[in-house]
Amino acid sequence: MSRLMVLPDTQLRPGDDLKFLNRIGRYAAEMLPDTIVMLGDFADMPSLSSHDKAGSKSMEGQRYKADIKIVHAGMAELLAPIRAEQAKRVLNNMVDSGALDRTVVRLLVEDFQTVNDLREKAQQDAVERYEKFMLS
Repeated sequence: MSRLMVLPDTQLRPGDDLKFLNRIGRYAAEMLPDTIVMLGDFADMPSLSSHDKAGSKSMEGQRYKADIKIVHAGMAELLAPIRAEQAKRVLNNMVDSGALDRTVVRLLVEDFQTVNDLREKAQQDAVERYEKFMLS
């Protein structure tokens, strides 16, 4: 039997506090669902809203780039604890199988957040370069 974790619409918008997504990610890492199902919109994307007419006052100044940035930040908040837990489990399995020394794993786990922060920074830099290229 599969274990599901169901998330409702998060409707992320620029300026939202994303801490709740990190808490959801920590819960997911603890509960270890087989599948996480998003029931609705992860992002609100007001820059692409079809409810307001182009040129209307409410549409003026809304930016696609800001919408995309909140999606990336929100997904990073949600996935960070899940990825951290997955990495710890993989490393512990390697120790149990004799493929890695426990001391090495302890050092890797202790430095995981630093390594993960560097990886996320590199990923964000790549996204920013891509967005700059696409918007130029």
